[in-house]
Amino acid sequence: MPKRSIPANTIPLPAFTRRGLLTGTAAAAASAALPAGAARANDPPLSPLPEIDTELLALDCAFARALETYKSAQRHYNRCETRFFAACPDPPEVLTCDGPLGRLLDNKGSWWGAQDLRWLLEDAGRRRFWRRARALLPVAKAHEAKVRRVERDSGLAAAEAAHEAAVDALADLNRKILAAPAYSLAGFAVKARAVKQWGKPEWWDPAAGRADTQERLAAQILDTVMERSL
Repeated sequence: MPKRSIPANTIPLPAFTRRGLLTGTAAAAASAALPAGAARANDPPLSPLPEIDTELLALDCAFARALETYKSAQRHYNRCETRFFAACPDPPEVLTCDGPLGRLLDNKGSWWGAQDLRWLLEDAGRRRFWRRARALLPVAKAHEAKVRRVERDSGLAAAEAAHEAAVDALADLNRKILAAPAYSLAGFAVKARAVKQWGKPEWWDPAAGRADTQERLAAQILDTVMERSL
């Protein structure tokens, strides 16, 4: 099979963005849910009017559009990837662990690529393998040319670029949502949705079973903020 990894269904944000957004949202949401008298004396009061969070509300609309774009790009990428793997040729046996240089491969699932053979031909300490490497090099080049044709015909390269652009757009919006101050429950709800719908969706899935106690508590806080902002 080709040396291509299959992306996860959800590609996570960088750790700083995800954890920063979570920490800021959960802590601020907890404060927002307190009665007015429980707030610290120096803290500005939360506005009951969501209009005060115009920046965050605008970012929320942009986030919703970007999320739909990402989901569409992901579906298209998955379809192209399925076509690619269905049509992609297996590597010739002589390039695999059953070939003349098979014992030099890292594992049974790998094979010799053209670049790997070039590196071998530059290794003076393995000069005894050069004759066989030269014989395999045109075979590896021909196989990789076939793989590139299948990749082009399946539309995978363009789909992958669109998918990555959609991920980058969501990451940028999450950074902006993190940086924007919130003054109302509606503003905090924007931050909460960014965590729930993109940053850590598995926290709300009991079947996943990957969230620890603190993460489930944070999810409860975020859910409460979103419910009370409606």
